[in-house]
Amino acid sequence: TVHVRNGKVEAVPDEPASARSALARDLGLTRGELLAGVDHVLIVEGEHDRLVLERFWGAELRATRVAVLRMHGTKQLLATAELDFVQRYLDVGVTVMIDHASTARVEDSRIPRKQLTPEEQKLRDLIAELRRQGRTFDVIALSRPDIVCYLDEDAVRRHHPSFAGWETVLAERPDRVDDRYKEWLYGRHHADLRTVAAITEVLRSMTDDGLFPGAELYRKINAFLAARSSNTNGGSGAVAVT
Repeated sequence: TVHVRNGKVEAVPDEPASARSALARDLGLTRGELLAGVDHVLIVEGEHDRLVLERFWGAELRATRVAVLRMHGTKQLLATAELDFVQRYLDVGVTVMIDHASTARVEDSRIPRKQLTPEEQKLRDLIAELRRQGRTFDVIALSRPDIVCYLDEDAVRRHHPSFAGWETVLAERPDRVDDRYKEWLYGRHHADLRTVAAITEVLRSMTDDGLFPGAELYRKINAFLAARSSNTNGGSGAVAVT
């Protein structure tokens, strides 16, 4: 059993290693990442988020010693055991990236819970819980309802010719689709972005044509990486909202 602290591997007292190993596998954390000395962890909602980040920022993430872990959707956002594992056994800072959320709205106590999106409700609960525990983490909040909404619309249209474009799609998006957004997108707008294979095809078209993800995602991930480059020692020490 090891504990990675500031890039150094140290032995720790024997604890339920099998449970930690199972959680590590569930998070998508490889043994190589565990032993390599990760300085920061970026937790995303699912495999599709990780796929997009790796395609466009993989080299930069590795250069800044950031491991991208998936939380399997916002239904798992309150699984604070994940953050406990990361912070206790890797001793690193944590950033959570979440869709369909505004941190300004989450932090505004004047906004009733019922007026928040499901993602914002879960994020408000998580922030409150971790503050009670004296923990800290950072947030990248994206306004669009799913990571696929940041794919270039021309690249999407190449594979799904009837796709109307994100301006039209986002103008009529349903308020509450939770984890079923891609199903709604397929049924309503005939753009099948439900699988890794389908998203990979669009990503390949984007990289072939030198296209980048939507401006909000592009700006916020670049800002996150810039902050990591200037601070290689982990978290910020406060619940910072972006």
